[in-house]
Amino acid sequence: MSEKIRNRKHEAHTWFDQLWTNHEERDKYYIRLGEEMNLSYEDCHFSKMNDTQLEQAIEIIKKMWLEKFDK
Repeated sequence: MSEKIRNRKHEAHTWFDQLWTNHEERDKYYIRLGEEMNLSYEDCHFSKMNDTQLEQAIEIIKKMWLEKFDK
C-alpha cells in the first residue's frame, strides 16, 4: 500500500471517528456515506477504497462533520 493511500485512510478515519459515539451512530454514518458514494454498507469501508474513493469519502465526511458540529 502506498504512503499516499495510507495517509488518506488515516485522514478518513480521523474525521469519521469524530462523528460517532456508539455503534448505532457509526452504522448510521457508514450507511449515509455508502449511499452518497453509491456503495453498499459492506463495501463502504476505508480498507476497501481506492485513492479516488478515499478522496471522495473525505469530502463527504467533512460535510457530515460540518452539519453535526458547525452550528
